[in-house]
Amino acid sequence: MLNNNRLQLAKTFVLFALITTLTASIVAQATIQSASTTSNTEAQIESGNTTVQLLAPVEPKDITVEQAEAEDSAFRADIPLSRELQASLKDACDRFNVPFELALAVIWRETRFQNEMGDSGNSYGYMQIQPRWHSSRMEALGVTDLMDPAQNFLVGCNYLGECIASAGIEGGLTLYNSGHDGPSSYADDVVEKYNEFLKEN
Repeated sequence: MLNNNRLQLAKTFVLFALITTLTASIVAQATIQSASTTSNTEAQIESGNTTVQLLAPVEPKDITVEQAEAEDSAFRADIPLSRELQASLKDACDRFNVPFELALAVIWRETRFQNEMGDSGNSYGYMQIQPRWHSSRMEALGVTDLMDPAQNFLVGCNYLGECIASAGIEGGLTLYNSGHDGPSSYADDVVEKYNEFLKEN
């Protein structure tokens, strides 16, 4: 009788162990499925003494057909600036209400689309910014490197927009170049190129 009781007790322990293992397995599987459907980039599950790190898939950003077409149409293959640089310039133009083609014409007149230093090292970058005249503007815009194209465009378009708002396109171009408004051969050159860019667009 004692042996029968021991046998029955052993069977009970085995059955309990099987049920415990099966329950843990079901819980782990449910946790994995739940983790895979979450929007978190990482999830953790625990089974016994083991911690498993799961990486949930990151959904790609959807780009509409209209956005793709707009981005493609904004790029000008006739301009010797990369798509990234043109996008950076356009952002600066939009921010400070400067026509994109006008900014292109200014860059053409200043450096022929070269990111260089001019005026014996006093003028910097595509739009030939002189720090001695624009240090306060640079500080206000958080600009520290005028040879960085994006920062150069930011300062240049900020100043160009300010000049145009003050004296119109032709007067503003002279103001941008020399510090005073009025007619100038510089403004004539830029306006001519500006109109060319408009026609070619």
